[in-house]
Amino acid sequence: MRFRCRAVSSAPPCTLASSQSQLENRRMNKDDRFDAADYIRTSRDVDALLRTALEEVHDDPDAVDEAIRVIERSGHSLPSWWTEAR
Repeated sequence: MRFRCRAVSSAPPCTLASSQSQLENRRMNKDDRFDAADYIRTSRDVDALLRTALEEVHDDPDAVDEAIRVIERSGHSLPSWWTEAR
């Protein structure tokens, strides 16, 4: 049985078996948990994370501490505006 891939209309036909194997490859393993640190690529990302944490601090007092831990896990340093303010 053949199915047309729906992601892109011009995609070549794919078999049900290949679609199932692709789906299995996408499933998360226990070791593949989401970590925001994996998505911090630039200093602008660091700034955005800290500014968002500061906005959320009234709802979640631990937001800033968690943001700092995420930044440290990402391997980036805290911005100068943050270190000067403390």
